Amino acid sequence: MPECRSETLNRAASPARGAQFIGAVRRQKSAPPAPRSGSLLAEVYEAALRPSHWAAVLERLVTQFKGKGAALRTFEAMPETGGLWFTHGIESQAREQFTQYFGTRNLWQARADAIGAYKAGSVITSEGLVAQRELRASEFYRGFLRHHDIRDLLALVLHDGITPPMPRTVLSIFRGHQQERFGKGDIAAAREVLPHLSRAVEMNFRFAELRRREVVSNVALARFAPALAYFRRDGTLVSSNSAAEAMFAARDGLTLAGSRLVATGPRDNELLQMALATGAAEPLKIDRASGKTPYVAISILLPTDSVDPPDARQPHVALLLYDPEAAAELKLDVLARLYRLTPSELRVVQALVAHGSAKAICRNTTMNRNTVRSQLNSVLKKTSTNAQAELVRLALTVAGVKAL
Repeated sequence: MPECRSETLNRAASPARGAQFIGAVRRQKSAPPAPRSGSLLAEVYEAALRPSHWAAVLERLVTQFKGKGAALRTFEAMPETGGLWFTHGIESQAREQFTQYFGTRNLWQARADAIGAYKAGSVITSEGLVAQRELRASEFYRGFLRHHDIRDLLALVLHDGITPPMPRTVLSIFRGHQQERFGKGDIAAAREVLPHLSRAVEMNFRFAELRRREVVSNVALARFAPALAYFRRDGTLVSSNSAAEAMFAARDGLTLAGSRLVATGPRDNELLQMALATGAAEPLKIDRASGKTPYVAISILLPTDSVDPPDARQPHVALLLYDPEAAAELKLDVLARLYRLTPSELRVVQALVAHGSAKAICRNTTMNRNTVRSQLNSVLKKTSTNAQAELVRLALTVAGVKAL
């Protein structure tokens, strides 16, 4: 690149400009290398996805801040209860001593609590909390800090524990007795990286909550007493539990055609597709080729996020399927105890689940019409439900909860 070379030579040709140029080169050579913040941030967001990577982040921070060790800790939640506690440059013996004894004698923490220093986004130093003379006279220093060569603290308050679900989370960097104290430059550098550390820790907790919900949901889906299946807005099956899979495999009134659920009877299928499309609340009876008692199907329209646009890939409707032939397996004693139902009221609920409506109960049993209506009204009042379909849904749900 000749243009660049000639420009350099021209600058050097003038004594005044040449002196300025040489001085600039010397200053450039003597200046410390800029921290590789880009790679540090990459490490931080890697830890957001993999919490075990926090150890590597702490190592980078100790190097960048010329520290002796570092710790990332959530105050109210320990690792065994879903919290974070990672260290670098701190011996396991020191960590054990802190947990068993010195954690309750932490003068830094006690003073920060007393003056309200634990505010999200704050950077705290030892000098800002307690005078050196007072610190050195404390049991915390004499029995713990001095023994482990810790003299100074730079604490980054990532979360203050006020906004759920985030517990108070602090990242602390330590320096030893032979190192300089943390200064204004260190505080400024800490403030630059603090928002990224805070965001990464929050992502840890958000992802952990999603995983927890997924596990609970999968267990409930697999072991729910009634057959349960989820469908997208376009009618395709998203997932189903083992009871629903067995029902579909039996091909007795219901079958899967590809990823779509189809009822054998044309009229039943028309009503089923309507229920899957709209989440109709009324129970639906589906006849079976075997001649057994028809299935009872209840579709439940799932809530959607009012902020985000609808996602066609997400479940749109949940379908509860009940086989009256397995009525002996449906135990409603829990429902009876919860809402103090009388034996006659419980029999009406059992009949409602089996037949789908009050009219069907009167048509298929010897129960008196007025008795059925009276008992159902009493049960609706006791259970705070407003419709027969809602009562059926409650009965099936309570039966399913008992089976978990």
